[in-house]
Amino acid sequence: MNWDPVRRTLHSPPPREWTHARWFGQILAAAQEQGCKLHISGATRWTNVPQPLRKEIGLVASGIINGNSILA
Repeated sequence: MNWDPVRRTLHSPPPREWTHARWFGQILAAAQEQGCKLHISGATRWTNVPQPLRKEIGLVASGIINGNSILA
């Protein structure tokens, strides 16, 4: 994971072995270890993220599924 100081965003590398959802779960866990709880809100900006992936990430954020799950 990397911090982009210009955009002020935390991001993961392009997925290879891990899915986007698994990386998102990893980012959530890393933030929690630092005492910070990340969440998705109405102010969340989605750029080039297809709706099915948004849904899966939302489920990971809600704790409904873990990042290893794949929606059919």
